Amino acid sequence: MSVTTEAQTEEKKILVVDDELNILDLIQRALNAAGYKTITAESALNGLLALQDNAIGLLITDIKMPGMDGLDLMKQVREISPDLPIAVISGYGTEEMAASALDHGAYYFINKPFNVESIQEVVRKGMRLPSPHTVPSLKLASKTKHTMELSVAPEMDMIKSACAMVSNASRCMGHSNSISSIKIPFILDELLVNEIKWRQGQSAQIEAQVVVVLESAKITIEVISPEKVFTEKRLPKGFFAVDYDEYSSAGMRMILQFADSLIFAEEGKKATVIIS
Repeated sequence: MSVTTEAQTEEKKILVVDDELNILDLIQRALNAAGYKTITAESALNGLLALQDNAIGLLITDIKMPGMDGLDLMKQVREISPDLPIAVISGYGTEEMAASALDHGAYYFINKPFNVESIQEVVRKGMRLPSPHTVPSLKLASKTKHTMELSVAPEMDMIKSACAMVSNASRCMGHSNSISSIKIPFILDELLVNEIKWRQGQSAQIEAQVVVVLESAKITIEVISPEKVFTEKRLPKGFFAVDYDEYSSAGMRMILQFADSLIFAEEGKKATVIIS
């Protein structure tokens, strides 16, 4: 009996680049099990060739590799495919390296060793990031300030739609592709997904409230929950304080890197993110 997953509806493939064959095999098996089609490359150069010859929807790359490293690969990929979601993995990472990868346009950094569920969740999140070419254009450029108020039901399709709407509004306000297509949708997706997961069984059907204020120099995102899900103990102090068995810890660390501030208030019922 065949099993159909959400991932199988995606036509584009996942490209995985790493010089360690055991890592390539682990990630490929994990993603195939989740219904994704994957292509692997043992070097950055072969990864570039695979990107040019295939319809790639997401790239996962190691950083430290012989010859061209992962950061140089990312620079060249951005010239070929500016909107491609990129996740970075490393077994020898530092705080500075992780920050550099995100500054170069990665939406996620994960340190080795990692578990299968983490990789699958990272890919699902990357495939939900909106493409500038799939969202109808809005005309907001003349506004100096735009406020969006959304009620988001605890459903992945609703989360994806909300992220796409906010992403497109940001783009039309003139914000950069990095902010519109990566930072804003990632942050909103992360907060909403964790908000739903943490209150499953408790107010499970109540919608989360989202308020996004878009200005030319500042973006404010608020997610308001009916339950106390946003607590300080869920904020790791650094990339290597992340518990990858507890996925939300890693996601919150990425938000701290992307945003200028992340504040949990009102007894855990509200998260506020500011991007300057």
